[in-house]
Amino acid sequence: MVLCAAGSILFSYFLYKNHQEKQAQTALACLLEQEEPTINELKTVADKYPSTKAGNTARYKLGQAHMADKAYQKAIKAFQKCKPKNNLVKAEKLYYISHCYAEINQLNDALNFAKRAQNTVVGCQAKYLDHTFNIYESIKQRKTTNKGKRESAKAQLSIAQKVCYTFANKAESPIYKKMVAAKENLAQEIKNLAS
Repeated sequence: MVLCAAGSILFSYFLYKNHQEKQAQTALACLLEQEEPTINELKTVADKYPSTKAGNTARYKLGQAHMADKAYQKAIKAFQKCKPKNNLVKAEKLYYISHCYAEINQLNDALNFAKRAQNTVVGCQAKYLDHTFNIYESIKQRKTTNKGKRESAKAQLSIAQKVCYTFANKAESPIYKKMVAAKENLAQEIKNLAS
């Protein structure tokens, strides 16, 4: 008897969740047919259907919309509420959060999320490495001691070496060329900062 009641409750919950997902997908599809859905429309779908795939997609799009408006704190909040299952989307989310933190000059947080984005996807994503490299450059510019600048330069050199190794078969790519030049300059910079 108890098992029948539990089964009935679970089945009802499953039907409810399925119905919610369909409603959320319909609402999001209508929004995405528009050229540019408004922030309020995206927020409505995200808030009304928080535990659905469509609600999650709406939160992701909401973060992008806030970024476009340069409302970086709001973008960070929206992205942090987004829970993608796909690792590539997860890496993109982390990259966007990192970018937002960099824009508001919270470079340690930016660096943390950039590294997480790098480590989320299998293989090496040039965009994430380049972004991390650039954050280290910003950090290095703010350092006042040679030791601090040297540490940032070493981190940049490590990224440059990783890119050069990983993308050796794509020597014509812009990131490869940038990192080859950076390797030579950083090695000299590290040497100069040591003295």
